[in-house]
Amino acid sequence: MTVATLKIGRREFVVIPRPDYERMRADCERVADEDSADAAASLRRLNDPREKRVPWSQVKKRAGLA
Repeated sequence: MTVATLKIGRREFVVIPRPDYERMRADCERVADEDSADAAASLRRLNDPREKRVPWSQVKKRAGLA
């Protein structure tokens, strides 16, 4: 990837070829979609009355934080 910098006033910009930009943008969108799906699944589980809850103190203990 060829990268160039451009300074306009006090702001500095990075200039990259369009194919590299498009690839990075697609990767960011994919990650955002995955994060949204994870958040939706978490909310479904939180709102499910059958889901067993684990107290925060127990989570910290298991993780070695307490």
